[in-house]
Amino acid sequence: MDQGKSMVESTSNGHLPKRWKPNLEQRRILESIFATGTKNTRRERIAQITAVLQQYGRVEQRNVFYWFQNANNRNKLCRRRREWTVSEEFTNRCFRISNFAIISFTS
Repeated sequence: MDQGKSMVESTSNGHLPKRWKPNLEQRRILESIFATGTKNTRRERIAQITAVLQQYGRVEQRNVFYWFQNANNRNKLCRRRREWTVSEEFTNRCFRISNFAIISFTS
């Protein structure tokens, strides 16, 4: 609980910070839930997760919803990048081979 309170107390004007940043324990919990295959969460499940996370600091249901939405998008982006990297390596390798074949036949 101390970490959530320190986040609120750290603002000089007494207002809550506009952006939620999960503390280490909250992040571990969220990542472990995401790793088990929970990608799209229902309202009831978000409420349950929020209740658990509130034991470790300030959090709202919308924060949990957006965290899962962003994590899903990051996961998709990483998969696409890996696919692009593999296809680029294959394309570059094929291009080098075809250039070598053209050069060797013309020489």
